[in-house]
Amino acid sequence: MKYIIDIFILLQLLPSADIFYSADRVIYNNKTEIIELIGNAVLREGINRMQAVKIFYNKKNKTAEGFKKVVLINTRDQAKISGDYIFYDSSNRFARMDNRPVLYSEKDSLSVCGDVMYRYFDSNTSGAYSNVYIRHDDGTNITEGFGDTGIFFESKSYARLNNHCRILRTNLAAAGDYTELFLDRKNIIMSGDAVISNFEKDNTNIIQALYVLYDYAENRRHFYCYTNVSILNIKEDLETKSAYAFCNTETGYTWLSGKPVMNNRRENIVTASESMERFGRENVLYAKGNVTVTGTDKNAFSDFAVYHGDDKKIILSGNPGVSRDNNTFLAETIEMDIASGRTVFYNQITGALFP
Repeated sequence: MKYIIDIFILLQLLPSADIFYSADRVIYNNKTEIIELIGNAVLREGINRMQAVKIFYNKKNKTAEGFKKVVLINTRDQAKISGDYIFYDSSNRFARMDNRPVLYSEKDSLSVCGDVMYRYFDSNTSGAYSNVYIRHDDGTNITEGFGDTGIFFESKSYARLNNHCRILRTNLAAAGDYTELFLDRKNIIMSGDAVISNFEKDNTNIIQALYVLYDYAENRRHFYCYTNVSILNIKEDLETKSAYAFCNTETGYTWLSGKPVMNNRRENIVTASESMERFGRENVLYAKGNVTVTGTDKNAFSDFAVYHGDDKKIILSGNPGVSRDNNTFLAETIEMDIASGRTVFYNQITGALFP
């Protein structure tokens, strides 16, 4: 037997006093215990509210299905899911959304979209699958992310993308296998052969590493790079490789450790040491510890070296020496002019010449 009510009405026929519904038209099937809400349908359970053109609620299974222009809202956290179809399981506090639904978290200013999404209400966790897209507005910049799958922990202000991830921000494009976004801390972590292009005014740096943390809190733009790090300066065609690197893109400062190597591709000069510091605005690089400089016609070594990019010169100090063929020269300070190929020795010069 069916009971049909054709006016806007609020019924409390459901098994829990915490569940209410309303609609322009309500059809109740006493045998199947299915309630059809048609036209401006609303179903509310505690802090969750579903709105749709049509809602079917199964009293026996405590499940609901919303069709067309469906919106599922968490009234406490103002998290909203919208789409054409939503299945809601009241007993298990779980929802499934098909046909590219969109989740919007007002608290985190975050939107998440995927072909299919799941929502677990007790843990405030959402999962997105296939062609996932996220968008975060931190008030000063917008971060967009893409991946095969994604998950969002609303209580932790944390989102994660998996497989073929891409991140876009102003002055930044990144790709990797795995991406984490810490929204409250304003950190992005990319791992799995991460590649980042950082655009700064008239220059571009391409960073590659197994693991990269990007810190953009308080208008910072800092990169912490770990394992198999490579930084390519496009303007100067200068590549540095190391085990670890820290980059401050605001000041141009870079610190590298773990036996870094700098390769000046244009001049065919390779510099290696135990650590390096680069001051990008001044275009100066400092190398410390067991420094070696390898060129096309000569090699040099020292404890300390300074590379002046604008002048194309390397200043060696701390037991420096230069060898060419079988000849070796030592001095207190050695200046190598990369452009002209000229080498100048200063103070306490000694040498060994062999025919």
